[in-house]
Amino acid sequence: MKYLILTYIVLIAIAVPFWTVDDAYISWSYAQNLVDGNGLVFNVGERVEGYTGILWVFIAAGMLALKLNVLIISKALSLILLGIGAWLLYRMIDKEIKWYAVLLYLMPIQFIHAYSGMETILFGTLIIWAFHDYHFKKSGYVPLILLCLVRPEGIVIAGAMALFYAKRKEYSQLLVVFVTTIIYLAFKYAYYGAILPQSYAIKENGITAIELIVLGVVWIYTAWKHKDITIYISLILALFYVGYYKANLLMGYADRFYVPLLGIAIFAVFELTKKYSKRLKPYYLVLAILFTGTQLRVNIDWMKEYKVTISNLEEIGKSLKEYNNVVAWDIGATKFYSKANVIDMVGLTDKQIGSGKDVVNYVYSKKPDAFALPSKKSDGIMYHKYWLPELLNDPRFKEYKHINTFKGINRHYHVFGKN
Repeated sequence: MKYLILTYIVLIAIAVPFWTVDDAYISWSYAQNLVDGNGLVFNVGERVEGYTGILWVFIAAGMLALKLNVLIISKALSLILLGIGAWLLYRMIDKEIKWYAVLLYLMPIQFIHAYSGMETILFGTLIIWAFHDYHFKKSGYVPLILLCLVRPEGIVIAGAMALFYAKRKEYSQLLVVFVTTIIYLAFKYAYYGAILPQSYAIKENGITAIELIVLGVVWIYTAWKHKDITIYISLILALFYVGYYKANLLMGYADRFYVPLLGIAIFAVFELTKKYSKRLKPYYLVLAILFTGTQLRVNIDWMKEYKVTISNLEEIGKSLKEYNNVVAWDIGATKFYSKANVIDMVGLTDKQIGSGKDVVNYVYSKKPDAFALPSKKSDGIMYHKYWLPELLNDPRFKEYKHINTFKGINRHYHVFGKN
């Protein structure tokens, strides 16, 4: 059976398109500036934390410093990390159903994230690693420290895990997490003037501060209430995972903030049903086939469309190398390839635009020499969000002329340069 499952997983990996999400280029741009000696910044001289975790930026910086292809190596690393996560999960599950857990873990959504270029798989693997070490009564120092650095919510998870250790009268983990967190947050506040990334102030989806607090309180209560806390905490995670998906287990890419919890959700289900594991084997296979089919159907079409979009953004970036200040809405690839100062109209890397105060005058005060405008029409501009109409209707936009149009499927880009 294991060889059949391995073959099935390989076929899934092949079936998922190889792609890159534009947000990955944001982290890589920070990494490139770090390697170039400009600091942890998106635009030189502007200190805004537009990435979500310093660990992935440092890893990318290492790749760039070694002159490696960050697009290819980051995805290869994510595949390796995905394999490590599957192996750790395999070790935690009873022998009778180990391979079924691996099968359900390595669903198409995992490969979609592995190929995206983001830190999602790293985060998920670190969560499984931390639970694995606790489950087998190991110190867990390394995954706990790394969890504090991979994403802001990783600090909550590491803190909860450290409290589990304290319940077993092992207090050094609590000290390690506390010291790591204090040093990291102090650095962020001193360097950026804030302890949370700018993206947390902008994006409406994802995990909110209230969700983090509620999750943390539930974990702490459970740790003190139950003796066999590994199983119970995993159940809480599983319920959290399902509940905040609104029972949508098809898992599109937009739900990436919860995908790192998938491994622990599987662990919880398998632990709580292990008495019936033999009878459940056929159902695990049915679930795997169902999830595979639905996830591929839900994601493949838009991924093919997005590949055209990201190809256009890469070409836009390369075409703007001679410009100094570029206004853009999809900023990652544009910045990475152009090396220009990019004025981020979404506000992920710009506090002023993120605040929504006097945005139009602020943008024109930056003296942009090019605009990369998104549009739903290839023969005209039609995209009414993030200050686009206000900028175009301003008399100062008349100083710019149309240079090029990059046609996509449902998303196109019109580039304007100064006359």
